[in-house]
Amino acid sequence: MLSMNLIFFKLLFLNNNYESFKIPELKKLWDYRKNTNTIRKKWAKKVKSNLNIKESETVFYPFSGGDILFPIDIFPEFKVLVLVGLEPAGKRFSLDAKEGLIVNLKNLLNNGFLITRDMEKFHKSGILTLILTQLAEIGASNISYKSFNKEVEISFIMNEKRRKIIYRQANLSDENYENWINFLNRFPQFSLLIKSASFVLQQKGFSKIEREVLKRSDLIFQDNTGVSFKSLNKNGYKSFLFGDYKRSHGHKSFHPYFQPALKKAYEEINPPLLPFYAGYSAWRVPSNFLWAVR
Repeated sequence: MLSMNLIFFKLLFLNNNYESFKIPELKKLWDYRKNTNTIRKKWAKKVKSNLNIKESETVFYPFSGGDILFPIDIFPEFKVLVLVGLEPAGKRFSLDAKEGLIVNLKNLLNNGFLITRDMEKFHKSGILTLILTQLAEIGASNISYKSFNKEVEISFIMNEKRRKIIYRQANLSDENYENWINFLNRFPQFSLLIKSASFVLQQKGFSKIEREVLKRSDLIFQDNTGVSFKSLNKNGYKSFLFGDYKRSHGHKSFHPYFQPALKKAYEEINPPLLPFYAGYSAWRVPSNFLWAVR
């Protein structure tokens, strides 16, 4: 299943000559991100310890595009990070789409999420370059990758541990179930991360992926764009809320997905604000995240 069109590259230039293609105008954003990284990591570590949260070695991050920064902050001990997005995976490292790389890294470093219309700039070169650039910037070493039809598998060392990132191009809608279920079946259990996901799991036509991720996840970390609060309660999860949730976040097209039940839960608990911003409406309203366990 993974042998088709196999391409293997040792990215020695990423480890030895990365200075040659660092992007100067992004330096300040990367410096800021490193500070945010420390804040988020400390917060996640403290909360997981206080709640006695046990996470899987595999983290599944659907609707993620090529964002690896946030999961590395929240789940820094992962062994396998699985990403799914609509954009092509790509076959090789390429700066042909350098303009798209700059735009999308600005979005990610400024706001903590990628924007769909800008991600379209990767439809020729693929997401691989975006992921590899992030890895090189945050100090990963011994980076290598394998490229398949709609998938890339990237191996690297970080904090003296060998890790793997798998990116798969897939539309996770119900009508495409046969095209993605075999891929998902390779990961029978994982911790689920959902952020800035366009409320996809709350839309019609995505009930099968919701069913599958809930079946495989005993731990979920998400903002209000993920699994609906009602569905979490229905499926036996206990939720721990953080941040604030008073109104709909993001573009006005997302307003129909406002969750009164989640708003009521926040009002009853009045949880502590987060020490960082991430997700839709970041910098304008406080962010919200919850841990759900069962």
